[in-house]
Amino acid sequence: MKIIKYEVNGKQIDIEVTEEFAMQFEEMQAESKHQHWRNKKHKESSLDAMIESGYQAEDPNSNIEDLFIRQSDLEMFYKAIESLEPQQKWLIYQVYFCGRNQIEIAKKMEIDPTAIRNRLRKIYAKMKKFLK
Repeated sequence: MKIIKYEVNGKQIDIEVTEEFAMQFEEMQAESKHQHWRNKKHKESSLDAMIESGYQAEDPNSNIEDLFIRQSDLEMFYKAIESLEPQQKWLIYQVYFCGRNQIEIAKKMEIDPTAIRNRLRKIYAKMKKFLK
């Protein structure tokens, strides 16, 4: 037998139950807490919550020309990345997608941070040339 705490009319009471029932009850409690957390997170990320916090969605039909230009720029940017050597792509990935700084990358590669800075300069120059 095991004692569980149960709330009745706002008061917590102790109830003696079997071990099996106590395990089922604890699983049910954990699932309920998890479901509550999921619902809370869902509301926080819902469109209503975003609007309440001041987010203003852009009307995609407001300026098709601007949208097309942004899309074209993005496609060119991806092509510029594709033109890089594998090591250069890896470095860009580390900096911009993994959020690592030059010192962290240098330590990982066991080289001087100045070398990383120089490599990034070369990458930027290559991409800039590609994008012109």
